[in-house]
Order: sequence, then structure tokens, then C-alpha cells
Amino acid sequence: MVVVATMVTVSLAVFAASTPSLGLATTYSVLSSTYTNTVPGTTINGDVGFTTGPAVVPAGVHTNYGSGAPYATAGTDQGSALANLNGQACTFTFASGAIDLATDTAHGTIGVYAPGVYCTSGAASIGTAGITLSGAGTYIFGIRYINVGMKQSNHLARYG
Repeated sequence: MVVVATMVTVSLAVFAASTPSLGLATTYSVLSSTYTNTVPGTTINGDVGFTTGPAVVPAGVHTNYGSGAPYATAGTDQGSALANLNGQACTFTFASGAIDLATDTAHGTIGVYAPGVYCTSGAASIGTAGITLSGAGTYIFGIRYINVGMKQSNHLARYG
């Protein structure tokens, strides 16, 4: 009797989120074709780029304002960054339907997120409890629909 033993080593690839270059879009706080602001009292510090401007000009410091240079190049760089974000593999995909990121436990510890790409095809919110981004790295939340009804919330949506 002959016994042959074979050891197979499998290497699993871990896909970490990577931060895309924003190029000239880096200095823009608002960069869109249309910027709507109808209420006085808005303050924006950073460049503001648009082709259709607001009814009320925001307060703040804007080295670049409107559609003059470098608006077009910044818009191209913004598009490249979005393509990069959309091309990154999900490290965790939530079940379909609405998700409250603050109370979800399917991804791990309730309300705590490690660097990665989190994807959902439904709506998502941060809820009232908020979330904790734990660890050095890049965090991407690919959310189809965003609940923006919460004050003091910041969202990065990668679906256009």
C-alpha cells in the first residue's frame, strides 16, 4: 500500500478599500453642475464649483467659485475618483432592504466599522446613535439611497 500526502496551501485575497486620488477636486467643498442654496446663513469654506449657481451666495472662503478654471479639470478628476470607488469590490454586502448602520450587527460589532467597502442596494441611515469608524484606513459606504434627514451626518455615496 502506498500513501501519498499532498499539502495544498490556499491564499485568500483580502480586498482592502483604497482611497482614490481626487486631483484638482480635492479643494472643492461643492462640485456639481447645479448648486442650490436659497437660504442665507450657509457657510462653505473651500472651492465651490457649478455651472448653475445658487440664489444666495454662501459665506466662507472660496479661492475658486463658479465655472471658471479649474472647474472643468476638477470635474473630470471627480469623475475618475467616482469610477475608482464604483470599481472597488465590496468587503461586506448588507441584506437587501433598508439598513440602520448604527444598529446593524450582521457586519460585526453593533455600530462599529473597520476600514472596508460596505455595500447595500437599499436605503441606509446612520440613525440617532451614530457609528464609529475604528482603525486606520479607507471607509467606503456604497449606498443606493441615503436618508439625509439627520442633522450632523456625513455620507459618502458611491452610486451615482
